[in-house]
Amino acid sequence: MLYRDSLENLRAVIFTGKERALNTPFMTQEQYIEQYEWREDRDPIADFKAIEKAATPLLTHYKEKLEQIARMEALINPPIKDEDNGHEDEFGKNPVLESLYEEIATIDTEEQWLKFVEQF
Repeated sequence: MLYRDSLENLRAVIFTGKERALNTPFMTQEQYIEQYEWREDRDPIADFKAIEKAATPLLTHYKEKLEQIARMEALINPPIKDEDNGHEDEFGKNPVLESLYEEIATIDTEEQWLKFVEQF
């Protein structure tokens, strides 16, 4: 799969704060969640930079995917103007990165992860 390694690396960064070492076996989503829950050394700025770096090779494709979904939704329902929620953070500067992060970070099981990778 074309994006599999990049997605696996991004998943590792989101949950562990570090890139996945080459030739190491993939962990399951449940294992990543457990690692995240036990992780004590969180640095939000460093984590964001690592996530941004790991996501870079995926963002163009993911943006195209989001645009395609938006076009399909606009055909079904007219777009509604978004309300500004006043929430500004590092992700707010890059909505595509924020969306990709949220989609991966909310995956609970390996089955959901595999489905996400397949659809990516």
